[in-house]
Amino acid sequence: MGLTFSVSPEVLIPRPETELLVETVLAEIKQRDPDSLKIVDIGTGSGSIAISLAHWYPRAEIIAVDNSEKAIQVAKENARKIGTPNVSFSLLDVESDSLESLGTADIIVSNPPYISQSHYENLHPQVRNYEPVQALLGGQDGLDFYRKLLLRLPEILKQGGWIFMEIGFDQQNEIEKLLIRQKYKNISFIKDYQNINRIMKAQL
Repeated sequence: MGLTFSVSPEVLIPRPETELLVETVLAEIKQRDPDSLKIVDIGTGSGSIAISLAHWYPRAEIIAVDNSEKAIQVAKENARKIGTPNVSFSLLDVESDSLESLGTADIIVSNPPYISQSHYENLHPQVRNYEPVQALLGGQDGLDFYRKLLLRLPEILKQGGWIFMEIGFDQQNEIEKLLIRQKYKNISFIKDYQNINRIMKAQL
């Protein structure tokens, strides 16, 4: 996105697929072009998603959420260096904590942990040994975070609001079933640069 981010062992290294996620959200914003939007980025890590959105859409109010205090510190420093005063930060575990402090959002975006146990064990050592396991491993089948998050999002996502999430290369069918079960609509998937369905988009 033309921006430089600092990272640490407490956060994921931003990748081209996550840039595609940001571009997909920006395309939705451009279509709607309201005066302002409230966006919540869940599992912000380095802040690359929230800060990129804030940089390219400074009218938006953006809350960057993470359950790691060290990750929040990295993200805050990136926001300071890049200059995005429209991003605020919340230390919160969305799986167990109250979400009331977040208010209601027009858009929720997330790059959650989605690697299955078997895939994690076979990850390249450059990833497995240097990036935080809690930001990579999504349980036995990689879908734990989606199951929990999709149940809770109606607490903070406005009716008609959108959710955008990065997904694993083999997870489209199962995630689509989860979305349908939870009554989400207008479900679609966007392919990445390797022609793999990588970004999920759905509406409450």
